[in-house]
Order: sequence, then structure tokens, then C-alpha cells
Amino acid sequence: MKNLIFMRLLSLFVFLCCSLGFSQDFDYTITDANMTVQVGADVCASVMEPGDLLGAFFTNPDGDLQNAGYLSFEGDQLAVAVWASESGLDNGFAPGDDIQWAMYDTSEQTTVLLDSEMSSTPPFSSSFVANGFGQVLSLAVAASGGCDDDDASMTPMDCATAVAVFGCDGTWNGMTVSDGCPVTCDACGGDSGPVLGCTNEDADNYNPSATEDDGTCVISGCMCDIAYNYNSSATEDDGTCLVLSGGCGDATALNYSGDDCTNAAFVANDCEFEAPEPGPMEYTVTDANMTVQVGADVVTINNEAPPVGSLLGAYYTNDNGELLNAGYLPWTGDQLAVAVWASESGLDNGFAPGEAITWVLQIGDDLFVADDVIMNTTPPFSETFVANGFGQILSAEFSGEFTADTPGCTDDTACNYDDSATDDDGSCTFAAENFDCDGNCTVDVDCNGECGGDAVVDNCGTCDNDASNDCTQDCAGEWGGDAVVDNCGTCDNDASNDCTQDCAGEWG
Repeated sequence: MKNLIFMRLLSLFVFLCCSLGFSQDFDYTITDANMTVQVGADVCASVMEPGDLLGAFFTNPDGDLQNAGYLSFEGDQLAVAVWASESGLDNGFAPGDDIQWAMYDTSEQTTVLLDSEMSSTPPFSSSFVANGFGQVLSLAVAASGGCDDDDASMTPMDCATAVAVFGCDGTWNGMTVSDGCPVTCDACGGDSGPVLGCTNEDADNYNPSATEDDGTCVISGCMCDIAYNYNSSATEDDGTCLVLSGGCGDATALNYSGDDCTNAAFVANDCEFEAPEPGPMEYTVTDANMTVQVGADVVTINNEAPPVGSLLGAYYTNDNGELLNAGYLPWTGDQLAVAVWASESGLDNGFAPGEAITWVLQIGDDLFVADDVIMNTTPPFSETFVANGFGQILSAEFSGEFTADTPGCTDDTACNYDDSATDDDGSCTFAAENFDCDGNCTVDVDCNGECGGDAVVDNCGTCDNDASNDCTQDCAGEWGGDAVVDNCGTCDNDASNDCTQDCAGEWG
């Protein structure tokens, strides 16, 4: 009993000392070997806040706790490197040492000892193994003076086994079993309170000493509910899920089976993805094609015939996962024979042999991928692409909202402009030059009554557009007159009195 009291006092002393320490208590030496210990984010979060430190401590030759590795908790799981002692230096853990965990509370600037539960299921070890692996299943702030079983005092057994073998009055490792296992032996005295822990015997971390379940039970198993080996009791997926048919493990798929199935093995992954948007109705004429016959009444959109002028095109998927056109024809209301073009060697500019055809209908600027297409599979027809082969659409159903083009004149300068028209049908009419759409002359009318004509009335009253025949003014000032000035300077229209020239050459 004295030994137990001494051990509890020592634990309390160490706890109080460590609680007064600062972060420099977490200094450690990198040595020639370590053990990697995994600590889940939920385990850390049960006692720590982001920014706190979690460290592994060993007892050095002076009886003091000394750090041998730590990490800062930032909300994610930790993989703490716990360093071994180098030969003769006592600067780390010795093989088989128990790990004392402690946290540094950054908000309170105190170091707090923690009780822990370590997994002993291979490949994990509950004590230190150089180059080995460990896993912390739970952490709790260490009780400074409570009544607890000391399983380590019963090494290589635990308290439950020691009590079963020796009884509480038996002796083991130089001490009475009840002294090392007061809870199991009901030797705490008074009301020691409940012993918290996992009470589920099927759990990985079952604690036979626990008297009250604290909700920490961990049951490993398959958590994917579509797997044949689904375990509805599992709290932690162990990666063993096997889905025999259907299902999808790709989080980007439309039918993703959920996060619980992310690590499952799918025998026949059946993922469905959002179809890519089809590109424009533009294609390359290559060195081969397939002719696909389309009947006049086999294509519908919203259960009605497509508007005349719509485009029906065949699309292939290129190496980048894009839907590209490889041939189309305008919808006329009559049957069509669409040339669907093959890819040329190494160019990825058309269909590959055996590739499925995606049919697209364009109405205005809207593109619609077919909801359902049935192709004739009876020879000589093929439902997939065959260069120089033949295909036939038996039915193609499209759906979606669209605004059908309204045919009419779309030129706002035309006499019959239709502002509701969206598709010019070539019907535009225009006013004749110099007239408006109502036939009214919009320019000047000439002397002949011609709209926009260039005829004018000359000084003699003649109306024409020939300036060369316009009348002139005679010497008497009369327009169109015939008076002339003779050689003697007389102006009249009587030639009989014109002066003459004498023999000396003088006029008059």
C-alpha cells in the first residue's frame, strides 16, 4: 500500500511540475531511430485545441519526464516521430518503454499529462519499438489523485487478467494485486465514481475495467452500405469493403456512392458523369465518312417535329473529352442523308471505328443532346461508326426549352421589315429610288413631271435636259430672235439691207 501511495504522490508531483512548465519542455533530440505513432484528429480534439502541442515523454535516469518528439495539432490527424535512445546516451526511449503523452496548452501556457490508450493490434505496438508503429486510440487529462487501475504494474498482464489468475489478495511483481488494481478489486474505498471507457466487448478498444461507457468505442469494419460485407455497427472503416455490382467510388460522378464508400473495392464500377456541352456545328471534311439516313418523321423535340431550319448533327468525343461535330444537315422536314466524317490518322478530327454517335439538334443558338436514340442494327446498317458504312436513325427524341425562329424580313430599312422576325427569309422589299414605301416622291419633280428628273425650262420655254439646244439672245436682246449685226454695225433681221463691200474692200 505504501508503494501505491508513493507512486500516486510521485504522479501528482510530476503532474504539478509539468503543469507549470512551458513549451521549451518539449525540446527533444533527433537520434538514429524512431517509432511513428498515429493520433486521429478526433482523438486529439477530445483534449486539445488547434495550436496545442502533443508530445511523447520517457522517464530519464534522473526520474524526470523528458520529451522525445512532438507535433502541433492543427485540426488534422498526427503522425508523431517518437525517438529512440542512442546507445549509452539515455536521450530517448528504450525498447518496451511505455509512452507518457503530454500536451502543451498554448492558451494557458501549461503542460498537462494525459492518460492514453494505445492499440496493441499488429502492426501497432502499445509500447516503444524502434522503427515500429503505434496508434493512440484515446486521450484524456490524467487524474491527479483519483483511484485507477495500474495495468502496467501487472506486466505482462493487465489488471483484469491478474485478478482472474491470482485474485485481489494475490501478489504479483512484488505487490498485492488489489494495490495495483483498486478499481477492479473494488478497493478504492468510498465512492470512487464510475470508471469511464469503452464497454462494448466487440470494440477494438474494449476496456474490461470500465463501468460506464464514455462513447469512445471504436469498431473497425466496412461502413459502405452497398458492400456485401457492410457492418452496420462499424464506427471506423477498415478498408475491407467490397461492392460486387454497381455503385461508384468517384466523388465527381453524378451517382457517387458516398464518402463511406470512397475506399471500397468495386468489382464493376458504374459511374455516371455530367455530359460535356457540345461544341459548335462546325466539322472537317476528311478522307472517309459514314452515311446515316434520317426519316422525315423520326426526329422530335418535346414530342413535336423540329422547326424547319434546325440543324441535326453527329458528334464524337475527342481525346480531351470534348463533344465535337463531324457532320450535320439542316432540317427540312424531308428525309436526310447525313455524312458523318471519320478521323484521319493521328489527327483526332472525326469518328474512330466503332465509336458511338451522339446526336445533337441545334435550334437557333441552342444545342440539345438527344435524350434517346435508336439506331438500326440490321445489316447493312450499324449503330456505331463504320467508315464508308451506313447507318439509319429509327427514332431520336430531344427535349428542352427553346424559342423557335420566326421567318420574315429582318432588314429595318425594308418596306416590309418585321421586328418580330428572327430568321431572314429573303422576303425583304425596298422602295424605288427617290420614292418612299407608299410611292410618294421624296425629291424634286422636274418640268416634265418626272420625280428626280433633271429637265429644265430654257428662256424660250422649252423643257428638256439638253443644254445644247437651249435658245440664245439676239443682238436686239430678244430670246430666240433672229436679228444679227451686219458688217456695217446694223442689227436687224432683214438681210436685204445688209451693207456690202466695195472694190476697195470697205464695207458700206
